[in-house]
Amino acid sequence: MIQSPMTLYSVKAAVKENESYVAIENQEDIRAYNALLNKDVSANALLLNDVTMPSDLIIGNENNAYTATFDGNGYTMTVAYTDESANAAAPFGVLGSSGVIRNLHVDGEVMAITNAGGIALSADNNARIENCTSSVNVKLLGNSTQSGSSIIAVQAGGFVGNSDTRVYFTNCLFDGTVTHVSVENSLAYLAGFSGYATNGSYFTNCLMLGTVQGNEGDETSAFYGFGSTSTLEAYYDSSLTFTREQGNGLTEEQLSGGEAAYRLGEPWGQVLGQESRPRLGGSRVYQINVYADCKADTVPTTAYSNTNADIRPAHQYQDDKCSVCGNFEDGIGAQLLGNSLTIDNRMYCAGTMQ
Repeated sequence: MIQSPMTLYSVKAAVKENESYVAIENQEDIRAYNALLNKDVSANALLLNDVTMPSDLIIGNENNAYTATFDGNGYTMTVAYTDESANAAAPFGVLGSSGVIRNLHVDGEVMAITNAGGIALSADNNARIENCTSSVNVKLLGNSTQSGSSIIAVQAGGFVGNSDTRVYFTNCLFDGTVTHVSVENSLAYLAGFSGYATNGSYFTNCLMLGTVQGNEGDETSAFYGFGSTSTLEAYYDSSLTFTREQGNGLTEEQLSGGEAAYRLGEPWGQVLGQESRPRLGGSRVYQINVYADCKADTVPTTAYSNTNADIRPAHQYQDDKCSVCGNFEDGIGAQLLGNSLTIDNRMYCAGTMQ
C-alpha cells in the first residue's frame, strides 16, 4: 500500500534486483498505477506477465509527464487505440525528465489524427527507451494545416510521435508499420522511431525492420523525421525505401546470416538457420574463422555461428601422417617440423633420416 496526503492506494508490490516496483499483472493494476501517478506519487512499475493496455487510458500527459521507470521485464503490452476521432494516441503520453521505459515489447494498433506513437506521444529531457521492441501498426489519419505562412505537419513514429532535447534509444527494434492513410497530399513526418525529432536524439544499437509508408509530400525516415540527431549508431533493412536516408543499411545476407546480430552485440541474438532476423534476447551470435583445410598457413574466411569456436577440417591420416598438411598423428612430426633430433648418434629430421 502506498500513502499520499489524504489518500491511500492499494497496489501490489514487486522486487527486481533489490529494487522495489509497483507490480502490474492486468488492466486493473495499470489503472491503479496511473491513479498514483496522477496524484504525484512517484513509483516505478514492473510487468509480471503479458498485459492488455486499457484503450481509454494514456499514462502521463503534458501536465504530468512520466518520469518514473516502466520495466516490461521481457513481457508484451498489447494496445488497441482504434478511435478514429482521437487527435493523439499512444500507451504513454509524455515521457520526460529522465523517465525510462525498458525491456518492453509493445504490439497491436495505434491510430490518431495528428500525433501517434507506438509507445509514447512524445519524449524529451533525457528520457530513455532501452531494450524495447515495437511491433505496433501505427496509422496517421490527418493532414497538415496552414497557419499563416507556416505549415503545421502531422507526425507518427513506431516508438514516439516526436522527441526533443536528448532522448536516448538504446538496443531497440521496430518491426511494425507506420502509415499515413489519408488520401490527401499534405506534410506528415513518419519514421520507425521518432516521427518528428528536434534538438538531438541518440540512437545506439537500434534496428529498423518495419515499413514506413507515406503519401506524396510526406517525409519518411528509418529512425527520425524533420530534425537532426547527435548519435546514430543504427541499422536498417536495405530493401526498405525512405525519402530521407539514415543509418547503416544491411543486406538480406547480413540480416539472415548472423552478421547483423553480431554487429549489434548483446543483448541481441538470433538462432541461425531458424530465425531470419536478429531479435532482442535471442541466442548470441559469434564471429568465427572457417578454414578450408587443416594446413597451418591456410587463410580463413569469416562466418557467424551460435557456437564460439572456429571450424577447421580434421586431419586425414594415412600411416600416422596427414595426407593434407603432413602432420603426424602422434604429434612428433609437429615437434620435428623444421628441426632435428639426435638419437643413438643418428640424426632424424622431420620426414627424413640421416
